Amino acid sequence: MPQVLKEEVKNRIIDSAIRVFKKDNYRKASMNEIAKYADVSVGNIYRYFDNKKKLYDYIVRDIYTKLTEILEFCQNKDDDIDLMIENCINEFVKMYSEDKDVFIILINSDDDLDENQTIISSIRRILSDNLMTVMKKSKESFTKDDEVFCKTLAVSVANGVRYIVTENGSGKKLERRLRNYLEFMKRSFIKEIS
Repeated sequence: MPQVLKEEVKNRIIDSAIRVFKKDNYRKASMNEIAKYADVSVGNIYRYFDNKKKLYDYIVRDIYTKLTEILEFCQNKDDDIDLMIENCINEFVKMYSEDKDVFIILINSDDDLDENQTIISSIRRILSDNLMTVMKKSKESFTKDDEVFCKTLAVSVANGVRYIVTENGSGKKLERRLRNYLEFMKRSFIKEIS
């Protein structure tokens, strides 16, 4: 007779995996440590999840989907950088407040997973595209140096956002830190294109 999968065991595995992924990131997280915290055997984890990647994907998929939608929403359709920043901050703070641990796991996993499927990479790409669009409209000619500047600034902003999000703080502290940082970076960009 096949053994029945138990929701309570699955939930312990998920809770333990969140704890371990948050502490160690995806690459360093081990199924042995997850099993230890869940008080189950490693073999039992594989009854619920085929491998560590499937367990990780199960944990982050909802927030990944929501954050991807937010990033698409935050794209600068009207060349209004202030509006884009405001929308992104509001949505990021809301997501962070709803599930802080999984949000941090997701935003920290950039170096551990496929470059094309990470939130930080998406932030870099969308911000870089937005900055180049604005700069192209404000300058008579757009050079390779301008492109490099926009991409470099996008990497700096994305890494700064990651740092701010992973520092402990309430939703209000996160919001204040993001606003201060992004306002500073925006002023730098405006100075460059003026």
